[in-house]
Amino acid sequence: MEAFRYRIVIDWSERDKAFIAQVPALGFTCCADGPTPAKAAKEVMIVAGMFLEVMAKHGEPIPAPDADYELAKVG
Repeated sequence: MEAFRYRIVIDWSERDKAFIAQVPALGFTCCADGPTPAKAAKEVMIVAGMFLEVMAKHGEPIPAPDADYELAKVG
Protein backbone atom coordinates (compact mmCIF):
# COMPACT_ATOMS: atom_id res chain seq x y z
CA MET A 1 0.00 0.00 0.00
CA GLU A 2 1.37 3.40 -0.96
CA ALA A 3 1.47 6.09 1.71
CA PHE A 4 -1.07 8.89 1.44
CA ARG A 5 1.06 11.92 0.62
CA TYR A 6 -1.32 14.80 1.29
CA ARG A 7 -1.78 16.59 4.58
CA ILE A 8 -5.07 15.84 6.33
CA VAL A 9 -6.59 18.34 8.74
CA ILE A 10 -9.10 16.97 11.25
CA ASP A 11 -11.35 19.05 13.47
CA TRP A 12 -14.30 18.27 15.71
CA SER A 13 -17.62 19.69 14.51
CA GLU A 14 -19.97 20.33 17.39
CA ARG A 15 -22.77 21.04 14.92
CA ASP A 16 -22.30 17.71 13.13
CA LYS A 17 -21.22 15.79 16.25
CA ALA A 18 -18.47 14.24 14.16
CA PHE A 19 -14.84 14.66 13.21
CA ILE A 20 -14.39 16.42 9.88
CA ALA A 21 -11.30 15.61 7.81
CA GLN A 22 -10.13 17.80 4.93
CA VAL A 23 -7.30 17.64 2.39
CA PRO A 24 -6.41 21.33 1.88
CA ALA A 25 -4.22 20.67 -1.19
CA LEU A 26 -7.30 19.36 -3.00
CA GLY A 27 -9.63 22.15 -1.89
CA PHE A 28 -11.97 22.45 1.03
CA THR A 29 -14.68 20.47 -0.75
CA CYS A 30 -12.46 17.40 -0.38
CA CYS A 31 -13.74 16.38 3.02
CA ALA A 32 -15.35 13.53 4.91
CA ASP A 33 -16.56 12.86 8.41
CA GLY A 34 -16.44 10.08 10.94
CA PRO A 35 -17.09 9.24 14.59
CA THR A 36 -13.34 9.12 15.31
CA PRO A 37 -10.35 10.99 13.85
CA ALA A 38 -9.05 7.72 12.36
CA LYS A 39 -12.35 6.95 10.63
CA ALA A 40 -12.64 10.50 9.28
CA ALA A 41 -9.05 10.27 7.94
CA LYS A 42 -9.74 6.91 6.31
CA GLU A 43 -12.88 8.25 4.64
CA VAL A 44 -11.21 11.43 3.36
CA MET A 45 -8.42 9.36 1.81
CA ILE A 46 -11.08 7.51 -0.21
CA VAL A 47 -12.67 10.80 -1.27
CA ALA A 48 -9.25 12.26 -2.16
CA GLY A 49 -8.54 9.23 -4.34
CA MET A 50 -11.75 9.92 -6.24
CA PHE A 51 -10.85 13.62 -6.60
CA LEU A 52 -7.42 12.71 -8.01
CA GLU A 53 -8.91 10.16 -10.40
CA VAL A 54 -11.40 12.69 -11.80
CA MET A 55 -8.72 15.39 -12.07
CA ALA A 56 -6.45 13.02 -14.02
CA LYS A 57 -9.32 11.91 -16.27
CA HIS A 58 -10.08 15.53 -17.19
CA GLY A 59 -6.45 16.50 -17.66
CA GLU A 60 -6.43 18.87 -14.71
CA PRO A 61 -3.12 19.51 -12.95
CA ILE A 62 -2.61 17.28 -9.92
CA PRO A 63 -1.49 19.22 -6.83
CA ALA A 64 1.95 18.29 -5.54
CA PRO A 65 1.91 16.11 -2.42
CA ASP A 66 2.43 18.19 0.70
CA ALA A 67 3.23 15.42 3.20
CA ASP A 68 5.88 12.72 3.17
CA TYR A 69 5.20 9.74 5.38
CA GLU A 70 6.80 6.32 5.29
CA LEU A 71 4.75 3.29 6.15
CA ALA A 72 5.94 1.51 9.26
CA LYS A 73 7.55 -1.85 8.62
CA VAL A 74 6.26 -4.72 10.68
CA GLY A 75 8.30 -7.83 11.37
